[in-house]
Amino acid sequence: MTRIKILSYADLKADGIVGNRTQLGRLIELDDFPPGFLLSANSRRWTELEVAEWLQKRRAGQDEESDQMIAQTPSSIADIIANQSAK
Repeated sequence: MTRIKILSYADLKADGIVGNRTQLGRLIELDDFPPGFLLSANSRRWTELEVAEWLQKRRAGQDEESDQMIAQTPSSIADIIANQSAK
């Protein structure tokens, strides 16, 4: 039987995923961070798997943005000079 690792806010903070509770709220609201589940009235938890999946999606999105930036970057200094002199 596979054990599911459960993460607390302190675990998220210790792992450098969040810096404070305000940031956690913003990540949930604006960046599709998993909301987790309530273990009790004042105790929210996340599974390690859902956090890992979110991190992978986040990383993939950054890779796509980097690829787009590289594609838009002139390939050489000659291209930069040509673009400036064309203006």
